[in-house]
Amino acid sequence: MKHIPRRRFGQNFLQDKEILEKIVNALESPKGSTLLEIGPGQGALTFRLLDRGYRVIAIEIDRDLADALIKKNHPDLVVITQDVLNCNLNMLCEEHNISECIGNLPYNISTPFLIKFTELQRKLPGLFLLQKEVTDRIIASPGNKDFGRLSLAIGQFFTGHPVCFVPPTCFYPAPKVNSQVIALKPRDSAECIVHHKFFAEIVHEAFQHRRKTLRNALPNWTIDFTGAGIDPQRRPETLSEAEFNHLSQYACPKLAEI
Repeated sequence: MKHIPRRRFGQNFLQDKEILEKIVNALESPKGSTLLEIGPGQGALTFRLLDRGYRVIAIEIDRDLADALIKKNHPDLVVITQDVLNCNLNMLCEEHNISECIGNLPYNISTPFLIKFTELQRKLPGLFLLQKEVTDRIIASPGNKDFGRLSLAIGQFFTGHPVCFVPPTCFYPAPKVNSQVIALKPRDSAECIVHHKFFAEIVHEAFQHRRKTLRNALPNWTIDFTGAGIDPQRRPETLSEAEFNHLSQYACPKLAEI
């Protein structure tokens, strides 16, 4: 019986063999490694990975799809029936010695999952099929219209590299948007900026008013712009990660003054 895609799970199954092959070929991990696959669906990518000699730990929220994969009884496939957003990924990655994460992410969970992925204690390479709008935001630079909170959240730990464009016709059912495969490669720890404790809060508030000046976008903060060496007339979308980090060192919430 053919599985009917479930809208509540954001199911769009990748069926294009050429794209599937490009994804497998873009993996960093050598054969024999253990991969974490998010949303294996009907297993089109999963079994390509297994055929290449990888071991796969797959997390699938749809019980029917998970049961179908379990029934294949493949010795190198472990299927976990759970919502990935509720999984303890740190424990899972340590327990199975995961070397890389891969997946065709449902559009409705892509951003929260990516944030969860950046919070892993051990940063892993990632290879994800995402809505192109999301990949554009990940790789955007300051001053670009797509640059924002997601760019900073991902960019502080990873560099993003587009792998291939994926049109709607490659899926069943076809989504109404274009997609893209992106590789996330962990940055060298020496390159990563140690963020001030107010960094995340300031970034969050600033990008709620990205077209305003910094002074007007951050009314809840007392900021020594002169000390920070940053023009308060600049807009949030023009600041780099390093500049936001520097700005946060010269800021404190106004409530703290009371």
